[in-house]
Amino acid sequence: MSLLCYPQEFSKETSESLSDQVVNSTKLLMSKVTKKGSSGRFCEGSISDLIDLSNSIDEETKNTGRIIDILEKGISKAADMVSVEMSEVMADNLELPKLNEKDQRPSLIGCLILANTLLLQNRLKESNVGVEGGIKSLLELKDSRKLQLDLLENWQKIRKKNYAPVIDPAISLTKKLVTSSRTDEVMRVLLKAVLECASLIRKVQTDHIGPLYHGLLETARYDGSFYTSTSASVLLSELAITPKWFDTAIQSDLNKVSQIKICDPACGTGTLLMASARSIKKRWKRLIEISIRMIENHSI
Repeated sequence: MSLLCYPQEFSKETSESLSDQVVNSTKLLMSKVTKKGSSGRFCEGSISDLIDLSNSIDEETKNTGRIIDILEKGISKAADMVSVEMSEVMADNLELPKLNEKDQRPSLIGCLILANTLLLQNRLKESNVGVEGGIKSLLELKDSRKLQLDLLENWQKIRKKNYAPVIDPAISLTKKLVTSSRTDEVMRVLLKAVLECASLIRKVQTDHIGPLYHGLLETARYDGSFYTSTSASVLLSELAITPKWFDTAIQSDLNKVSQIKICDPACGTGTLLMASARSIKKRWKRLIEISIRMIENHSI
């Protein structure tokens, strides 16, 4: 499935002439979109480019879908292993009333929180982000006989550096869960799922947690959670952070790049923030081209 955006001037066209304009235009903005809501990059082109796009599979879109599938299966499996007592602890920690003993919302959300924190730990370790005292890789912890306690120790070290929005809920939940082989097994299933998709996550720059949350919970939309699709976020960021604006900013002051601030008061899983970072990164590559030109022109 493809997402197509028409040029602004098309809004003035009559229905009779619009089809001709679309066929002859080379300024159509398009992107590949999956059922999960994930999108490839927007690109400008003609109707033939749109056809090619529709027949192709964007690697990043495919990877995002695979990540969501792996995590969804892992979290669902872990939630099925959660005991009634553990589920009640999760519900209490989340301040989420259980509808009945079969209500899996607390277990699914609790396992999602733990999985998300494992993803953060893995990313920090792979990126060599300095954490006081150092943290272990998930591979090192995979066979730990006291996985719950070892993860808690690592997460408390990460918390000293910050990352409070992700770390605090996980630390709070982990502390309240009874230390047992059952808790360790639940966490081991989540850790295995994170390791399975770790190599894929390095290749994507779009949000996977938003569509994952809505895929796990059929009631998500009724809980006050409204997911901004990746395609809409990428489109908004591309429109806001235009190549023309970015080039002007770079030419006038290179330091302006580091001074850019993006505000999303209702960021949720950060779909729009990730899309903005992606657009900035794409524009940043143009800085290399400008630098080369300046050297060739003996400007520096």
